[in-house]
Amino acid sequence: MPSSSLPIKPQAQGQWEAAFALMAGVVQSGEYMRGGKLYDVTFLRFGVSRSEIDGATVLAGDEKLYVRTSELPTTMQPVAGDVIETNSGAIKHTVLCASLDVTEVVWKIFCRRSV
Repeated sequence: MPSSSLPIKPQAQGQWEAAFALMAGVVQSGEYMRGGKLYDVTFLRFGVSRSEIDGATVLAGDEKLYVRTSELPTTMQPVAGDVIETNSGAIKHTVLCASLDVTEVVWKIFCRRSV
């Protein structure tokens, strides 16, 4: 059976929903900001692994956020310079780069945190 006919997207959606539910205590809420427009998002936040640090764009101490694609407009791709604010703007995560997972269920967004 060719891999394109496998129902992987529904399975991935279920797995990500389960991950967000299991980690409900650490799921964070914020506002994704671009060009004066705000989008309410929830995300999982993790530190970057050593293998993800390239020394140019992603540095030690940066973070990665997993945001469900369903929480952003379908035509919008996170780009460097976008901002995700949490705690009423007290904490800002500036987007460095982002990638869409292969199943198109979540964005993995690398960002730099500032207070």
